[in-house]
Amino acid sequence: MTMKDFIHKYRRAMVVIANIVFVSVAYIAAFLIRFEFNLPVVYYTIILKTLPALIIIKGVSFYCFGLYSGLWKYVSMDDLWQILKATVISTVAFVVFVVFSHGLAGFPRSIFILDWILCIGLVSGARLFMRSLRENYMAPNHKTGSIRALVVGAGETGLIVLRELKKNEEVDII
Repeated sequence: MTMKDFIHKYRRAMVVIANIVFVSVAYIAAFLIRFEFNLPVVYYTIILKTLPALIIIKGVSFYCFGLYSGLWKYVSMDDLWQILKATVISTVAFVVFVVFSHGLAGFPRSIFILDWILCIGLVSGARLFMRSLRENYMAPNHKTGSIRALVVGAGETGLIVLRELKKNEEVDII
């Protein structure tokens, strides 16, 4: 099995694992930022008790908004909008979970906002990074003797044509 086949076969599982890592890192980083990287020991227990619920809530929300079905190499503004909606809904659901299961006494409210911002940044940033990497560094080598063309004044249609031409490996696009 080649690496390309492996990635294709387990792509969705890798996306789920990546999102679990991003959600966990964002949540822990929110606590670290809130306490200026000097986290009191009492919050270790809070993190360990609430992190599994956060992963489940965000995982369900990401699934409902279709974040596990798309390809990162074709991420668009619509995908970023879906990420924004999924994180808003999951953050509200997590706040409700914390209020009813643990109460807000002793739980810093700024964690919700910091986690929301960091989660959006990590989840969308990874997708944008993969798209940028594919478009800028994994593009096929340009062939000698190719003919240059310029698409002018076509607006949105021109962008669609250009994207389709870039996807086609038979055509050499600069």
